[in-house]
Amino acid sequence: MYDTLIKNGIIIDGTGNPRRYCDIAITDGEISAIGNLKNSQAKRVIDASGLIVCPGLIDVHSHSDVTVPLNPRFDSTIRQGVTTEVVGNCGNSAAPFATGAGSGFGSFGDTSPVGERTLAQHMQHLEETGFSVNMAWLVGHNTIRSLAGVTGDSPTEAQYLEMERLLRQTFEDGAIGFSSGLEFEPGRTCKPEELLRLTAIVKEYDGMYTSHIRNRDAGVLEALDEFLHAVETHGLRAQVSHLNIRHKTHAPENA
Repeated sequence: MYDTLIKNGIIIDGTGNPRRYCDIAITDGEISAIGNLKNSQAKRVIDASGLIVCPGLIDVHSHSDVTVPLNPRFDSTIRQGVTTEVVGNCGNSAAPFATGAGSGFGSFGDTSPVGERTLAQHMQHLEETGFSVNMAWLVGHNTIRSLAGVTGDSPTEAQYLEMERLLRQTFEDGAIGFSSGLEFEPGRTCKPEELLRLTAIVKEYDGMYTSHIRNRDAGVLEALDEFLHAVETHGLRAQVSHLNIRHKTHAPENA
């Protein structure tokens, strides 16, 4: 006898195979059989007639890392079928953070002061407290810039070394990539050579580079060139977070 039997559903398995009608049995939290199981017995039977049964969806651009301490159940996410979120986008990540910082940003998250935490320590803390989704972490450029004390456009060599140390540490802790948010402080004042130096570390770890680019208006082509220069220089796997041209903002017609 199975624990759960989902029958009569339309299966879309995420592999590119055509959708098909079949049943799915679950035992001990894992799929134990797929096929025509209508005569099988189960402790719980779900009739999915007219519904799609598919693996959990992945939200590749989320900021839930700043709200998870206040909303560990992720009701709005789970009820939409999303089971994995890529967090730490747009240059801001909830970890690592320094002593006295909160795990959120302003009104968007929990700003209660906590002790210094690396990404590994923060993920361990979340595992111990519990939450409902899987999270894949990007480390934010603005986050490590702030931790290194960088505020202008010319980091000192000591500040560069600290940013590089923090970035390497987060990759060792399990981060999958690096994000920049070049419309926001303190990253908006950085020069392209800073991004080149930091994204070289992304290449070392075969990580992703995602960017909320510097401009989406009149300077959008220049902003894309800056992004692509780092990507092409290091041969990175990369993503532009927001490729949306705003209306009536003097963006070039060929953008």
